[in-house]
Amino acid sequence: MILVLNLFIMESITRKSLLYKSLVEYADYCINHVQGCSHDCKFPCYAENMAKRTGRVKSHQEWCEPKIIENALELLEQEIPRYKHKINYVHLSFMTDPFMYGYPEVTDLTLKIIERLNKDNIRCETLTKGIHPEILIDTERFGKNNSYGVTLVSTASQFKKRSEPHSAPYKDRIESLRKLHDAGLNTWISMEPYPTPNFVTQELDNLLRRIDFVDRIVFGRMNYNPLVTKYLKKDPDYFNRLVNEVEVFCDEKGIDYHIKKGTKTSSLIMRDDVVKGDIFFLGNKYYIGSVDSEIKGFSDTFQAKALRYLTDRVGTKIYETELIEVLESENPIMTLRALRRKLHHSNYFDLIIKNYRHKESYVILENDLDSNPLNDQ
Repeated sequence: MILVLNLFIMESITRKSLLYKSLVEYADYCINHVQGCSHDCKFPCYAENMAKRTGRVKSHQEWCEPKIIENALELLEQEIPRYKHKINYVHLSFMTDPFMYGYPEVTDLTLKIIERLNKDNIRCETLTKGIHPEILIDTERFGKNNSYGVTLVSTASQFKKRSEPHSAPYKDRIESLRKLHDAGLNTWISMEPYPTPNFVTQELDNLLRRIDFVDRIVFGRMNYNPLVTKYLKKDPDYFNRLVNEVEVFCDEKGIDYHIKKGTKTSSLIMRDDVVKGDIFFLGNKYYIGSVDSEIKGFSDTFQAKALRYLTDRVGTKIYETELIEVLESENPIMTLRALRRKLHHSNYFDLIIKNYRHKESYVILENDLDSNPLNDQ
């Protein structure tokens, strides 16, 4: 294992507070005891964007020149008595890296913070693209109930070189985590932000099998990247399939998991040829057009009943009077629009009629219905 050490003395700054209640969906309290991060991530980095938005840094270069919070331990002494009865655990860190690769002064401060929190029986959770030091195995100094995690969204060397060039090598991250696992400590993986194939070509299964020893996996999609947006226009169900793969893998291995909000979605695509109110079939699913050609899937018990009937009429014409009866509505188009607004969170939605309002009739589109999910209901 090669460790590239930082040859520069870190600048330091002071803060007025340290502990804060995190808004991240799976977190509790959090500590960010460094401003910035040297890993030079180019996903882009959400933490960097937030730091720019709040005025803490002005440029990517400034973000990549981390500054240590010199009064972090003093603040911790003041805040522990105030918050310890409210804290479930403390996460280190969302806005920096607690074991920043090549920065031993960051690792040293992190270890002191963990030790101090554990002294008051406050459990800690870490997340890093660096390397966990083996000294964490010493449960007499550090608590035995901490949870140690690494971020891992790929093991491809070209992806690392392009996207997170100054982070620790993937192999070293995994090995350091496995040592903690082998010592009986809780370990986890954050697979976020997970990229699309036009960003890096890889098999999720290969990555999962390399970290099958961990206790928990958090999986989330990549956001804020035009390559991801471009890919999802062609394959809107990509992350839905990956979520299913993660869930099946974790269930088989007995691994706890958390799927980040917004990763698993209803089928959502963009098409230039969709007219508002049109209903069509694509990729073994059925869709209805809405504002700005945004397409969303939906289904419910009542809708399923109607759809079973319509599915049997593929290739035939349904007159408005018949559709009124099927949808139990005197205005079927209004009914469809109401359903579109209300029922848009499912992964499928089966309706295969196209509106020809001037003829007062609806044509069932010719499609392969072998994979129709309604057939199993």
